[in-house]
Parts: sequence; C-alpha cells; structure tokens
Amino acid sequence: MTNHDPYPDSDHQHPEPFRADFSEGLETGLYLALLELIDEGLIITGDETIIEVNSAACRLLERDYRTLAGQPLATVFPSEKAFLDARAKLFIQGQMRGSIQVSLPGARRRNLRFIAAARIRPGIHALILSPDIIAEAYAEQPAGDTVWPQLAAAMAQGIFVIDSEGRISAANGSAQRRLDLTSDKLVGRAIDTLFRIEYESSGRAPRVSLLNITNQESLHGRMLDGPRPGWRLLVLDSPEASETPPITAVRPAIENLSDKTFRTNPLPMLLCDGAEHRIVDANAAATRIFGHDRDGLKRLTIGALRADGEQGVSASGNWRFRQQDGQLFECHVITWPVGDPAHPEAIAVTLAWPAVPVKIVPRRPRG
Repeated sequence: MTNHDPYPDSDHQHPEPFRADFSEGLETGLYLALLELIDEGLIITGDETIIEVNSAACRLLERDYRTLAGQPLATVFPSEKAFLDARAKLFIQGQMRGSIQVSLPGARRRNLRFIAAARIRPGIHALILSPDIIAEAYAEQPAGDTVWPQLAAAMAQGIFVIDSEGRISAANGSAQRRLDLTSDKLVGRAIDTLFRIEYESSGRAPRVSLLNITNQESLHGRMLDGPRPGWRLLVLDSPEASETPPITAVRPAIENLSDKTFRTNPLPMLLCDGAEHRIVDANAAATRIFGHDRDGLKRLTIGALRADGEQGVSASGNWRFRQQDGQLFECHVITWPVGDPAHPEAIAVTLAWPAVPVKIVPRRPRG
C-alpha cells in the first residue's frame, strides 16, 4: 500500500511504498502453498537429498509426503545406475527437458517427462514432473509387443494418436517431418489447434480433409479407431512422389512383359524385339496358326515367317505368311510399338481379319 499526499503542490515528500516484512518461515510457507496450486509434480533437492515435494509429485510417484521428504533422491529411481545417469544428465550436463524413469511401489516403473532447473541456488535443484503421454499410450501393450510402435515409426504416412479429449498423444517421425515440428511441440497439443478437419465420407475408416492452420496447406487422410475407447488414429496420405526418394523399379526382361491377356487372346500375337525383329514371345493362338510351338517360334525372326519377301516389320496391312508345313496364308496384320521405355524397339504383331475371327487362307506355291 502507498500513501500519497493529496496535495501535489504541497512541500511534503511522498512516503516510500509500504512493504510487508515477512519472516523467513512465513515466506517459505507462502511459496510452498503456491506450489500446491500447480498440476505438475515438483521436487526440490539438495546434496542428493529430497528437501521438499508438492502433492502432485506425491501422486505421480504414488507415495506420501513422509516417505519422500528427507529421503535420498536415489530412492526415486529404479536402480543406482539409473540415478547416476539421471544425476549426470540433469545436474551436471544441464539437460533442461526430457524423459526419466522412476520407481513406484510394488517394483513397478513409470516414465515421466521433466523440466529441470539446475542450481537455482548453490547446491539446490528443482525438478518439475508430468506424465509421459507417449509412454502411457503404449502402456497396456505386452512388454514383448513392439511390432506396432516399430511399424508406426517405419511408415511413410504421418500418424497421430489422438486421445479421448482431442489431444495428440503420440506422433511418428513422418508426422513430425511433415509438419516440421518436434515431438515435444506436438504431444499434449489439441489436434484442433493444428488442423481444421472435415470428414469427406463415413464408415469404419472415413476420409478426412485437413487444413494446416499454420501454413494453410491442404492435406488428406483417414481417421481410424484408436488403441483405447474414444481414441483415434489420424493417418495422413503419403506425400507426393516428388517429396520422397525415388524408388528404382527392377524392369523385367521383355520375355516377361506378357500378361494373362496376351496369353489368352484368341487372335495370334507375336512380340518382336531388336533390329532383326527376333520373335521373343508368342501366344497360344500364334502357335496354332503357324504350326510351331512357342519355343520354336522364339528361335525365328518375323522375316522367317513371311512369304512375301519382307524381312522387317512394316506398317499394318495384308501380309502373307508361311506355315511350318509350307502352306501359305494371307491375313490382315496390325503392328504397334509396345511403348516400354526399357525396350523402345519392341513391336507387337497381331494377325486378324477385319471384323471377323482369324481365318487361314491356304495358297499352294505355283509349279
């Protein structure tokens, strides 16, 4: 409280502001009372001994005040090694944020997130603790079941685990890279502060449209049922091919390009390759019309089958062919390039009469 002279023009000087004179005990008690108002657990430690804890820390560690205050800090950790590692990380190296594992009654363990304030006074440190939401999201899985976390980490699609209150419980590496945000910037954040979500369809795995509120980028994905009742999984569609490393496909040999349609086509078809138009494949209809088996045709060139003196594959038209027994026939032929980038010289040859099934027209040689 400050008492000011009601007359500014008066010669009286303004008195000093009133300051309450708290004793050390009252001040300490006031600070501890204020710390009871925060939801995070607080541990104040000095000389590796717990000096003070608030009620939230007692709840997180599942112990009462008497079993924590005045005890060695090492009793909070599952082993001496774990304590020494945490001590080096928090108080020597000065790591300010991260995750630690603590021990609970009944030989249980729990992962907690921490914010460390080392050396707030000489030899005095503070730890602020909160639940590790990512660890708890998988807490109900069997200890040996690491398939799903590993699978999520390996997925090219971004995956968000959303809890029943709409907060992000976990995000895989692809999701973090897609948004250019680290895990600590995502976990615990409401999904509605990142995206505007509109459902495109309904059903068990509905499609959703997403608008990134930060940069107005449009994304798409699916919303799936989560690992617990009321939880959801948001799976983003894969990024465009230009954003991902190209995958080099192993091209099959041209002999393997034929598919079921080629094999079962009722029209005779030949597949030719190379400057000499060597026959590299033939369907069953071609073997019947020429009288050669498939392996026999693959030892020939298209010129060896033609009876009109042509050795190459000219434009589509009427061609004359010779069967294995020497009989000649004529039919309409359609040729076109296969269009395979690895084999630009490959030509397909189809034998057909216009608008009617294939028909053999025998012609005996003169003389």
